[in-house]
Amino acid sequence: MIKRPHRRLSSRFVGIPSGVAAIVLVASCSNSAATVGPGSNPTPTPSASPAVVGGGEPQGSAQGQGGTEVLDLDVTGSIAGQQVAGKLTHTSFTVACVGAGPDQILAVHWIGTSPSGPGLNGTIDFKPGTWTLGDTRAQGSATIGAIGSKPGDSLVGTSGTVTTQTSGGSIDGTFDQGSGQVTVKGSWTCPGS
Repeated sequence: MIKRPHRRLSSRFVGIPSGVAAIVLVASCSNSAATVGPGSNPTPTPSASPAVVGGGEPQGSAQGQGGTEVLDLDVTGSIAGQQVAGKLTHTSFTVACVGAGPDQILAVHWIGTSPSGPGLNGTIDFKPGTWTLGDTRAQGSATIGAIGSKPGDSLVGTSGTVTTQTSGGSIDGTFDQGSGQVTVKGSWTCPGS
């Protein structure tokens, strides 16, 4: 048996309750600060940077110059047992048009809120071109899900068309599988276009 020498804990953590040390550690590793005093509860102080939502780093709101929407999607149907209808609001990219090489998938990931239902997130990941959703020859896929629902409740694009380019794209398709069916129609403009 090999014996390893015992390492002495850093003196900065000796005598500090582990809960306080954990809070300090979490606060120092996140985008927010926490104020902690002896015998007090931590008070988070939000940072100016946006929170991570939908599995990616937000890249700002989906508004272009002059306040025009660069992510303009209408949804109709049901998902995860909830009805959705209307133009999505509070939209933003979580991955905005990444990978636009000549033979690469162009990743467009987004979040938004249905006026009549839950927050939604989706992916539109295709090689540049025009594709038929659900076609086995399509070079990519598209999904939509309700934020906070089970992964199995997400819907997959099964019919309709999607066009992607480095400058943006459009979609007019039906998503279904399992827990509902949603029609998504609209367009987006990639940042910098």
